[in-house]
Amino acid sequence: MELFKKKKSTFNIVSREFGYMPKIKILNIISICIILCSITATMWFVYTNIYQTIGKVQTLLLIEQKPQFEPINFKRYNDALGAWDTKYDTEMPELVRSPFQKIEIITTTSTTSTTEEPEVIMEDEVTSDL
Repeated sequence: MELFKKKKSTFNIVSREFGYMPKIKILNIISICIILCSITATMWFVYTNIYQTIGKVQTLLLIEQKPQFEPINFKRYNDALGAWDTKYDTEMPELVRSPFQKIEIITTTSTTSTTEEPEVIMEDEVTSDL
């Protein structure tokens, strides 16, 4: 059962042949970053200079095909004005009850029913105090 025995620790000995490995790792990271930046810049260039230009040309072609103004249909315009006038020229109905009118409050308890007179300030009294 030598497979499960703990092996003696050995120190990592870096020979002269592998002394340049950290430099290569750094160069790999830098080259990957440069490649990613160049791909991103290429995609941005294609989007701004090609894709958006094609979109603007299509928009201009659609605008040129469509007439710049449409003739006014005066019959429909006059009908709309008439409907507007009839809608907003109606008179408002008068209020049936005044919100400042004195109202009796009836409170009901388990034994008796009483009518209390609340203190009501009339509109004339409020304006005279000001």
